[in-house]
Amino acid sequence: NCYRALGVGASVDQENGQAVYRSPQMRFRFSFGGSDRVSAEAFQHGGPQEHGRLNLDGLIAALSKTNAHKSALSRARAEALLRDFDASGSGGLDLAEFKELVAYLNKTENAEAELTEAWGEVERLRASIEAARDQEREKIEAAANFADRKSVCSETKLPSPESANETIHDQQELEPRVPSAADEATIEATESEGAARVRVAVEDAPSGLAARALRHARGDSAATDENAADSAHSPSYIVRGAGSPVANGIYKRDGEYAGAPLYKNGQFWLLRYVLPSGNAWWYIADKDQLDSDDGDLYRVRSNDMLPPSDLEWLTAKDGQLPVPSVRPFVATSDRGAHGWTAATWIGSLSIEDVI
Repeated sequence: NCYRALGVGASVDQENGQAVYRSPQMRFRFSFGGSDRVSAEAFQHGGPQEHGRLNLDGLIAALSKTNAHKSALSRARAEALLRDFDASGSGGLDLAEFKELVAYLNKTENAEAELTEAWGEVERLRASIEAARDQEREKIEAAANFADRKSVCSETKLPSPESANETIHDQQELEPRVPSAADEATIEATESEGAARVRVAVEDAPSGLAARALRHARGDSAATDENAADSAHSPSYIVRGAGSPVANGIYKRDGEYAGAPLYKNGQFWLLRYVLPSGNAWWYIADKDQLDSDDGDLYRVRSNDMLPPSDLEWLTAKDGQLPVPSVRPFVATSDRGAHGWTAATWIGSLSIEDVI
């Protein structure tokens, strides 16, 4: 099949345990097994066009042979993916770009599934805390009602005038009880226990899910991320683990850059930049050298209007390995007396994420 795809004059050799197919026009490298082989076979199935690159129809056919996209891939979605991963702007993907696209789709599918599972756990725990709180208040109300009824009975059982003082004393002792600070403390303890369980569920989720959960809790979607960026509740971001220590720290929201949110940490900024090709990248870069690639430490390709934390960052010109993790950080949470909402649940948990 490879010979037929490459044409007359094709040959095959082995290099470092891989099969290398050559022809006067094209040269491909396929591993003997694993995901690379699946991607390579799918790429071949798509029917490489001129110069060994997949056009739009070839990309759709090739992706249908992988598990990278479990739902039907629309033509519009395929066109968007082709634009994003076509680094050369030639209108087609080579094998390396196709593998990068497959890896991205696999990671996105898995992250969405794990987010849905983690979010379901948050909702279940919230419901259980609400139920526990209602039970505590029902107990308090029942005790107060019982005391009220007992007070009435005390009066009817003391008919003689001589017992008037005792009646008054009983009424004072058995006055219906208003929920006290201790009762409220019991409810707070119940909520705290639930919050600890939710914190475990969210912190154990894959990196980046907290950011998506926060946007989901505010009612945002991928189509409204730009509006979310302007929200007063936009989180700060923690950068840590970078091989270039100057990149580590808390980046706080401070205005916009080129229409997207801008986050600052002293000399270094976390910002979104759109290349002339139309591809958008997030950078961690020196604020005084934004007009060149000097001072660029790390970057990641993403069209999101918020910094992605579920994608792996890459080193830029002046960055050192290892690459950092970038995660959202909500510094405050206004939940009121007992007014927990999904958004403030996530906000209260994210505050634990410190360097």
